[in-house]
Amino acid sequence: MSLREVKMRIANEFGTCDDSREHLDANGDGVVTKEEFLKATGDVKVPHERGDKTFKQVDANGDGKLNQHEYGELCLDRAEDTR
Repeated sequence: MSLREVKMRIANEFGTCDDSREHLDANGDGVVTKEEFLKATGDVKVPHERGDKTFKQVDANGDGKLNQHEYGELCLDRAEDTR
C-alpha cells in the first residue's frame, strides 16, 4: 500500500483535512499521537506496518505527535486528488 493510498483512505473516510485531523485527534489536544493515528488507520483497513511507516514519514521532528503542519502532509491536495 502506497502513501497515496493511505491518504485516499483517510480522505474518503474522514473528509477534509481539517475534519480528518479533528477526528483522528481523539482527545482534542491539537496533535495526533501515534496511537491515535494507528487506531484510525486501522479502522480504515490500513495494515499496522503501513500505518507505522506512514506516521514515521510525516512526523518530521520525531516527537511521536503530528502537529497541524505535519498532519498536512497526509492531506490530498486538489491537484493530487484529480490524478
